Amino acid sequence: MNSPSLPRRWRGLVASAAVLGVAVTSFGLLQSADAASSKVTISVTDPVVGGDRLVSVRLSCGSAKACRGKSNASIRSAAVSYKLKRSHAGTVKIRLSAAQVKRLGVAGRARVAVKVTGTVTKTARATLRPATRSVTVATRTASVATDRTFSVSLSCAAAAACKGTVTTSIGTAGPARSYALGAGRTAPLALTLTPAQYAKIGAKATTVAVTVAETAPEKVSNVAYLSLTRKAVVEAPEPVYSVAYLQRNWTPTEYDTCPAELHKAYSVTGPDGKIYPTWHPAQVTDPATGKLCTFGHEHGADPTTSDIYDWVANYYDNGQNAKNKGIPFGYVSERLEDYGHEHAGMTMRHEDNGGHKIAVANNVKLLDANRDWVRDGDGKIVVCDYLIKYHQGSWSPDATSNNAHELLYAAKCTDGTEIISSTLSMYGNSNQFLKTCDGNAPVTTIASTLPNGYGGSRIIPDSTCVAKNATGASAALWGIYELWSSENRLTTADGTVLASFDPWFGTRNPSRYYDAANSTATANGVSRTVDLAWGANAATGYPWSTVNSLEKFDYRDPRSPFDGAQRDFYLNQTKVAATAPATVYTNPYGGDAATSPSTGSIAQHLVAGSASNVTLATQKFDTSADYGLNNGVHAPN
Repeated sequence: MNSPSLPRRWRGLVASAAVLGVAVTSFGLLQSADAASSKVTISVTDPVVGGDRLVSVRLSCGSAKACRGKSNASIRSAAVSYKLKRSHAGTVKIRLSAAQVKRLGVAGRARVAVKVTGTVTKTARATLRPATRSVTVATRTASVATDRTFSVSLSCAAAAACKGTVTTSIGTAGPARSYALGAGRTAPLALTLTPAQYAKIGAKATTVAVTVAETAPEKVSNVAYLSLTRKAVVEAPEPVYSVAYLQRNWTPTEYDTCPAELHKAYSVTGPDGKIYPTWHPAQVTDPATGKLCTFGHEHGADPTTSDIYDWVANYYDNGQNAKNKGIPFGYVSERLEDYGHEHAGMTMRHEDNGGHKIAVANNVKLLDANRDWVRDGDGKIVVCDYLIKYHQGSWSPDATSNNAHELLYAAKCTDGTEIISSTLSMYGNSNQFLKTCDGNAPVTTIASTLPNGYGGSRIIPDSTCVAKNATGASAALWGIYELWSSENRLTTADGTVLASFDPWFGTRNPSRYYDAANSTATANGVSRTVDLAWGANAATGYPWSTVNSLEKFDYRDPRSPFDGAQRDFYLNQTKVAATAPATVYTNPYGGDAATSPSTGSIAQHLVAGSASNVTLATQKFDTSADYGLNNGVHAPN
């Protein structure tokens, strides 16, 4: 069959399509009328007709000469030229008319015949079928968030990957969002409304059109209809701040360069949902100026260096404060406020911010009382990690009479021992401390209404000890060394001990010592360690020698070597009873342990290990630590 519109010297490659019983329509795929025409073979390689209306015809040239020609369809398709090298193949795409595709879609399929005529006539036949959608939108209802986004679920039912775009229309069409799905896969796709579209979405459901324009495996478009509503806006509850945050937070002095608001930014949410201060570096970059600034105080070791930091932080997060978790300062005192509401006669106890300190010890091999390694049931040395938050103020008269100070004690050992405990720790009795000299003789003080402890002590220098050991040429730091020995028990109402632990905390350079001459009938008095560098019989030993030649300055001056930042700590016993529940709730002092919470109670985590009842040797840490070195730290700290 020849195309009447072409010169006689061309013979044709003719494609005929019979669609729904309509008369044959001719496509002229023409080739030069030489012997090469008999060497062309044909096949329909893509019988699926998609949105592009194209039918792919594969031509293979088996001639010793090149095969060439044109396709020309009498159904108003554009002419398509082809040229094949000898022994090569290529594809010619024939575009059906929109009317043909429409009729094809109604019947579901039709046959097409493609012929090559020349010396020998050849015919290839195929059944065409309309492309069907491969991607479905499974979502029928969705909520739009305040950022104008919502999600739909797309599924690819094809044997090959599905690709294309999705467009949302509400009056007007929004931007197209691309997608790519593996064969047989289902995945969510986030869509974003324009501001104008979002304005049309109300509390009641609004119908929107979601158009899926598939580009692979075939070009097919389909529309799904969704009901959209605005997601209810839940207003965040007003934050609740602890006493530690509101009343015991840090206030800058004339020696500090960081603003108070920057300090407040270092906060965490406690298990009770309240905001608490937490650890921060002694100096940071102020985001307002881009320059380093100083807080004038420090909180010891960075808790994130502890191998069990995440374990402890997650415990106090309680699964509710993932974005603002850490070590809360003042949590036990806050619980004491609540506990006191139901227990008349309880003395409230809130401590200054600067006195909260962190101690970290990782991979500690345990020693028994004979200094031999403690081993578990498999003969392996028991190794523990410790994270401790304690309060030790060494600048004010507070500790000369008050014996209760906040303590967070956490340990996790390879023998299975676990403990996370927060209490007001007892360091001996109230209104009493022990001297650093004279055989640690007790000194009676006044003004505290806290309960007495059941052990432990606070060894603090007084003026008589200072006169002996911190004046003149023989002055030495050991003469003003403070050692606080805690004694902690978690007990039931009948006195059964569920756990006990007793870390000690030392300060090598406190900025105060007790001075009865400065006391009154209602208040305990202190004097300043740095002042010993001047006057009669001035201390000339180190570190007083570093300031002897300077004119006398205030004890808060950062030039003073006595800032309370040179600290060490000791680990002793950690005992957990085998019968202890994994979680008990105690009062703020560690008593009245029960398996259910009550007003003001604190959750304590306990797990006994194989070495829980072994008597351990004392081990000392941070023997040369100085947390106030060249970072602006000064008393009060």
